[in-house]
Amino acid sequence: MILSFSQLPEPEQTLLRRIGSTIFQSINPEYLFCYGSRTEVYYARTCFASTEKIPQYNRQYDLALIINDADRRPNETLLLLAKKAAACCDHANIILHRRDAVARKLQEGDFFFFRLFTHAIPLHTPRPAPVNLSIMQLVTGQQNLPPAMAARALQLLATSLQMQANAAMAYEEGNTPKALYMVNQSVQASLRALLLACTGWLPAGISLYALLNHSCNVTAAAVAVFPRNTREEAALFGLLARTPGNTLEQAGVGVAIMHSLLQRALAMNEVAGEVIRTHGVTAATAIAAETARA
Repeated sequence: MILSFSQLPEPEQTLLRRIGSTIFQSINPEYLFCYGSRTEVYYARTCFASTEKIPQYNRQYDLALIINDADRRPNETLLLLAKKAAACCDHANIILHRRDAVARKLQEGDFFFFRLFTHAIPLHTPRPAPVNLSIMQLVTGQQNLPPAMAARALQLLATSLQMQANAAMAYEEGNTPKALYMVNQSVQASLRALLLACTGWLPAGISLYALLNHSCNVTAAAVAVFPRNTREEAALFGLLARTPGNTLEQAGVGVAIMHSLLQRALAMNEVAGEVIRTHGVTAATAIAAETARA
């Protein structure tokens, strides 16, 4: 999370402090964030509908209010009060959502709100930045992952390890395309477990590229497993991420490359396991104990 707006010019900092203070005094939101062009957190459905809107958007202060469900005032009333409070700025764009709606959107995989909690500037937030709690837990007030969610995440981790072992066996048998495919599936299972633990969202039908990009919002450790800073690293990840079946190119994969990919699949599993232990330690421990007794 961006914990300050010190990178902005002093007049903008002063204006944001004034806007945040007046909105908070007016309607007392649970969360108040500044996002948009000043934080690289965009609301793609509205901000960049056309190129003509970009210059205007760059001058806007985009504010997101999240209201506690216990506040019974209508959303329209709260939004009107917020706009009046921000009248000192003639180019403030304000959106308003209830906390239960935000939790639901996170469960559905809406990463605008995930980026909001992790990368926007908090003008007001009653809780510290999410370090030991996932975004879903932070929003819903849960202290541990629900048991069913923790169980599914652990199941995905077990699947990841099995696929990694299957990949090693397939390579020993001379089936390189199958081995690469199984490593791909192993890494995907780990990333899905990681995202499930942090957002309550179980992504399906998206590429390894997309999974890794989503995971970088959760932990830098996931991205560090597959850095793409050099041509060689990018080629290694590209070999794993492309659609399987290109036997002409994949047939030349040597032992060193396959060993590296297998080790990285294990590393990704360990990263996801640590995230799950951090975000759902109680539920995960209880499930592991039940499994051991069985």
